[in-house]
Amino acid sequence: MQKIQISDISKLSAVNDVLHDEYFDLDDIKHDKDRSMIEIPFRRIFHYHSPPRIIKWRIFWKIGEVDVLRCLLQIASAKKYKVIDKSRIGTFSFNGLEYDQKSNRITIITHEDCRMEINVSDLLIEYTELEYRGKARITYGLFWESSSGKVYE
Repeated sequence: MQKIQISDISKLSAVNDVLHDEYFDLDDIKHDKDRSMIEIPFRRIFHYHSPPRIIKWRIFWKIGEVDVLRCLLQIASAKKYKVIDKSRIGTFSFNGLEYDQKSNRITIITHEDCRMEINVSDLLIEYTELEYRGKARITYGLFWESSSGKVYE
C-alpha cells in the first residue's frame, strides 16, 4: 500500500495524479479542530493496480469489474474550511487540488459544480491507501472510460 506526503508545492502533482476522477462523499469529510486536520475518505476505482475482470464485451465497448481501493486524504494545519456546493448531489469526483501560497489556501475542485476551500497555516497533505474493499464497474469505449462511482460488496 502506498503513502504520499506533500509539504512542497512542486510535489502537488503526485497527489493530483492519484485523486483525479476518484470518488468521495461530502458527508464523509471530517474536520478535527483539536488536531487541525481534515480527513477525506475516498475510493479509487481507476487505480490500475490489476487489470479489470471483463464481464461484458461488445463491438465498441466492454464492461470491466475492478476491486475498489479505499484511501484517505488528510490535510494538516487546517484552520477552517468551507464547501461551495451548487450541484448538491453528495457524491463527487476529484478534478484536482490547488494551493495558493499567498493566501495559504488549498482548493479542492470537483468535476461537478462543487469545491472546497481550506485555509491552512502550512502545506502538509498525506495520501494513504488503506484497503481493497468492494467492487465497481467501469465501461470502456474505444477512446474513453467511465464509471458511476457506485460500489457494491
